[in-house]
Amino acid sequence: MDINLYKAKRFRKDFFPPFFWGWENKPKRREKLIIIGGLQRSGNHLLRGLLDGHPQLIVPPEEDYFVRTLARSHVEQIKGCLLKSSDAPGFYKKMQKDGHFERVNEGKNENSANRKPLFDLDQYYQYVQRHYKKYSLQRLIQTHFEALSHTIIDQQVHPLKTKVMFCSFNPLHYDVLNVGRMLSQYYDLKAVFIFRHPLGTYCSGRKRQEFDNIDLYCRQVNDHYEDVLKFSEENLGEVFCISFEKLIKNIEPNMRDVAHFLDIKFDHILNEYTQNREPTISNSSYERKKGVDPSVIDRYKDMLTEEEISLIELRCGDKFDFKNKVLNYSGTTLEQADNDLNESIASFYYGELSIPDRRQFEVFKQYMHYYHYVVHMPKLENILEIGAGYSTVLIGQLAELRKCNVYSIDVNADNLFKKIEHTRFYRNVKDNITFIERSSISKKVFNLIYDAPYLTDIGGVMPDQIKNQLHRFILCDKGYDLRKFDNICRSISNENESQLNLVEQFIHDGKIFLPKKIIEQYIEPDDEFDFFKKLKDEDGVVETFYKEQRTFDVVFFDSGEFSSIPEWTILKKLIRPGGIAVFHDIYFPKSFKNFLVCATVCADKEWDIVYQDYSTPQGLLIARKK
Repeated sequence: MDINLYKAKRFRKDFFPPFFWGWENKPKRREKLIIIGGLQRSGNHLLRGLLDGHPQLIVPPEEDYFVRTLARSHVEQIKGCLLKSSDAPGFYKKMQKDGHFERVNEGKNENSANRKPLFDLDQYYQYVQRHYKKYSLQRLIQTHFEALSHTIIDQQVHPLKTKVMFCSFNPLHYDVLNVGRMLSQYYDLKAVFIFRHPLGTYCSGRKRQEFDNIDLYCRQVNDHYEDVLKFSEENLGEVFCISFEKLIKNIEPNMRDVAHFLDIKFDHILNEYTQNREPTISNSSYERKKGVDPSVIDRYKDMLTEEEISLIELRCGDKFDFKNKVLNYSGTTLEQADNDLNESIASFYYGELSIPDRRQFEVFKQYMHYYHYVVHMPKLENILEIGAGYSTVLIGQLAELRKCNVYSIDVNADNLFKKIEHTRFYRNVKDNITFIERSSISKKVFNLIYDAPYLTDIGGVMPDQIKNQLHRFILCDKGYDLRKFDNICRSISNENESQLNLVEQFIHDGKIFLPKKIIEQYIEPDDEFDFFKKLKDEDGVVETFYKEQRTFDVVFFDSGEFSSIPEWTILKKLIRPGGIAVFHDIYFPKSFKNFLVCATVCADKEWDIVYQDYSTPQGLLIARKK
């Protein structure tokens, strides 16, 4: 077989003489391999755990040091190519830090919370011994990944899954470059490197006595950053750099970016931390019920001196103030692409709406996500909107484009018409949308909800099921809209309520409560409580639709603060299978409107969550009926 002289020349100085390179013909179609990792204490295990359960990936349940160790030593590479088959298992064990997998299986590794072995090591070593091939560095490496895949999952049954290499990298050993240079000879690489601000990394590492020298630590940080850039510059593979801080604030949109980069379908398992595809706890700041604790971002302020903070910021802090970066990749992040596109469309095509401020403009861009999904639905005959506003302009466009029926329930539609009367959208909205200026629900239905001491279910979903999803919609961390938070805490006699305690305010003892002291913080003049005092006893529009057995392809819930629960309990039955429900104002304590309903939808087995948006304080949720 021909020796690949290009490989030999390029890597002669990095590894060893060309004799061991290229003994196999270069495969016509190279296998894909994903690298994930970063510096110690940067969120490596969090990222691994979020990717772990994805059905298109084979992710090791713990750090895999084989290639990292091998890449550090030319001598070990030569030894590995000259083994007897019977000696191969011992060599592979040595490359795993002299038995790392064995220690993991015995529960002696701090990064794992496993109560049972994570690796079938008998199967791993048997595969290594059977498939080891002498004189070939390529087969030495490929045999490891194949054996590991068989150890985790039967690769024969799942031939299309992509293998993942996961470990932390030490820049003092040039791990990123050495591993990349070695693996890029045999695989098409995609690498996801997670970066955490150096203050947070140092603080986390010092707690575990891993960093005790600031000078050495800052050198590692800077070298690692430069190594990742060189990885890209040398075209070793496509690179995605994800910010730990950004990830823990908003897991779903960032994991959508990662899925897009890795060319895998987004799956909601990417929001859950698992090990060997089973729910578990993490050594990181991730807790299964609450998600990630964002307080880890500022924890360094309580643990480091002002002198230490200033020194680290001076030497390396400025490099890590970035959003997700893509290097050596023709694509872009979903969030960036989506936001840029919507910004352009909203400014160019809808600029004449003269949306009064940036906050409302961002909300309008959020409505466009809903529009983009609906416009591509194969069947679109009937749309119902509850609460008219700038979203109605987009729905008018849908009505004209798809020739569908659109109904908008709003007791005062004139407010919308005044906003758009001098624009080209006025006639479109007027001609294509049927406005129903009546209450969506009756006084009787409203009072059944808010006069009851508690609810036993919402739309047939039990309280404990809803409780397990509420953490997704109660956002009390820095960076969210907390203007009502202090008053809510005072109203329930607590100085500072955690997310978990707020969940308990609404659901406990197997019942759902709508605490009056909390509701009072959201009551405004002319809201539903005032409105229904003056309303006659008559059916609301939604109840009329139910009696007529209407069906809808799309229902958009954006009415008053307190109407969504009764609206949902009726309308969920009128949305056809394959139809969607869209909810705006989904986060508490910003709003009371839809957070309970959205948690209910997430817990309802009849519904799939298509999209959850965190780009504005209001948020948006799209759910599809199965």
